[in-house]
Amino acid sequence: MCKPPLSVSVVIPTHNRAPLLPRAIKSALVQFEHHDDELIVVDDGSTDDTAVVLQKYAGRIRIVQGGEGGAGKARNLGISVAQGDLVAFLDSDDEWMPGKLAAQRALMQRRKDILFAFGNMACTFVDGSIPGRCARQAVVSGPSQGYTKESGALGSPSAPPVS
Repeated sequence: MCKPPLSVSVVIPTHNRAPLLPRAIKSALVQFEHHDDELIVVDDGSTDDTAVVLQKYAGRIRIVQGGEGGAGKARNLGISVAQGDLVAFLDSDDEWMPGKLAAQRALMQRRKDILFAFGNMACTFVDGSIPGRCARQAVVSGPSQGYTKESGALGSPSAPPVS
């Protein structure tokens, strides 16, 4: 019997990043494949046009108001209201590469002994150029072990390696 896919709650903490939010939000929403997936944006006391930007996504995201406690506190607030089987974090100035969520969801579905996973990342400027070497390796960790795999361990879900 095939198990239903794990649902994911994506938490985006933000503070005064109105111009960057649409890119982050769209990069997560396009990867939703389960009807229970949710996107939670925690506004950490923004004073710019963040509220206006978020209203454009009303009905597709949950907006939670925080109070200038910093990104860590905003992430914890997002976790406290999350309803998914898994929680994924996305910073408001970042975006996910295509396939990132599917790869990690499949890994977590297949390997119940794994507690957390994160993938490769790459730095890029707005024009698409890459500012030197800034890629990281994927890490997968289980209950009593932590090990690093070479680039591509999770199907390079976040970004290709930078050489």
